[in-house]
Formats: sequence, C-alpha cells, structure tokens
Amino acid sequence: MLKSSTLILCVLCALDCHGSPPKFQEETDSICRLTDAPNQCGAYCQAALFPIFDHMARLRDTLKKVEDSMESNKKMWERIVKHMEDNQKNLDRLQEKLQNQIQSNTYAPSPTISNSTACEKVGSKCFFIEKEVARSWNASQDACRLIGGHLAYFQNQEEFDAINAKVNAGSPYWLGISNFHNKNEFRYVDSNKPAEFLQWNPKDLPDIDSNDHCVALHLNFTYLRSCNIPRLFICQRDQKIL
Repeated sequence: MLKSSTLILCVLCALDCHGSPPKFQEETDSICRLTDAPNQCGAYCQAALFPIFDHMARLRDTLKKVEDSMESNKKMWERIVKHMEDNQKNLDRLQEKLQNQIQSNTYAPSPTISNSTACEKVGSKCFFIEKEVARSWNASQDACRLIGGHLAYFQNQEEFDAINAKVNAGSPYWLGISNFHNKNEFRYVDSNKPAEFLQWNPKDLPDIDSNDHCVALHLNFTYLRSCNIPRLFICQRDQKIL
C-alpha cells in the first residue's frame, strides 16, 4: 500500500514538473517548470521513500535478531540433547551395576555355616569347623547362632589339640573369646566369663593397647587380631554353658 502511494506521488510530481496539457497551461499560470528532472523528481521520490527504507532497515535488524536467537536456541538444544545422552549413559551404567550387585547378592554365601561342615565331637561338645567361607568376628558369631551355638573356645589342652589337628594349618580361625569390655580381661562370648584356656605364641604376645580385640586360632597358638578382617571360624554347640 505504501509503495503504491509513493508511486502515485512520484507520477504526480513528474506531471506537475513537466507541465499540464497545452489547454490547461493556457488557462493557468503553472509555477512548476521541469528544469532538472533527476534532482527535482528524484529528490522528492527519495524523500517519500525514506519511511520505507527505515522500515526495511528495522525489518533487517529484527530478522538478524531472530536469526541470532534461533542460532542460540539451536546451541541450547544441542547442549540439552548432549546432557540427556550423558544422563542416559550414566543410567545404563547404574543399571548394569545394580544388576551385577543383584546377581552377586543372589549368589552370596548363606549367613550360616556351609552345608559340608560336619560336627567334630570332642567330649560333650560338638565343634563345626568352617573351612569355606570367611567372615568377620561378629558375622561368624551370627552364623554360629543360626545353628544354635556360638563361636568356639577351649577349656583344656585336650580340646585344643583335638580341634587344632583338624583345621587347615595355614588359615586362622575365629574363636569365641575377646577383650571388648576390658582390655586386660579375655572373656567367653556366650557367658561373658573369664577365659580359662589360652595358648599365646611367646613370640607374638597380645598387644592389649591395640585396636585388636578378638582371638583367633592359627599355627598351634591363639592370637589377638582385628575383629573386622574376614577369617574362617569354629562354632561350638553343646548343652553346658560355662
């Protein structure tokens, strides 16, 4: 619409400057004479077109802003997509880790002693020597409780020698003796009474000031060791509690 109006104005300007038809010129005294067409009409049309030029310039600026915004949005979406892909990879790794953990827990050892562990009868006591699954001292005690017993201890040399002859010589075994409550006193796990029989290694006497509080059988002697380290263990089940 603006272009049409401008064109009409330019035509009128040209007619005015070239003069009216002869008859009309005779009757009127026109004050416009075309002496410099390029400057007279061109300047008028150019002035009339200035609003269009300004409008087009603003449109170009707006278009440039839209293009910049689209480019910025494109980069933003690319970052979002990359972030989503990274999250998906992390989820895949987590799922794989959880599946492996589930499988590992599925095949975890039973909380009690191995089925192959048989009773070794010594006097009135029944000893179970766990030779397959190592556990911490507390976990070993829990496993013994599940069969109605407790971690084993010895009351005399006969019991000690009988069981010591049946264990694997190179492996340490947890016993039901500790000094948790008093570093100077070693007590039985089931009755909390003072231990009557311990056979310390003269070359490795217990360091009662250390963080080791649990007694283990190893290489024909008893030793004081860290309770958290998994070891094999010996359970005891009998009718008499000291």
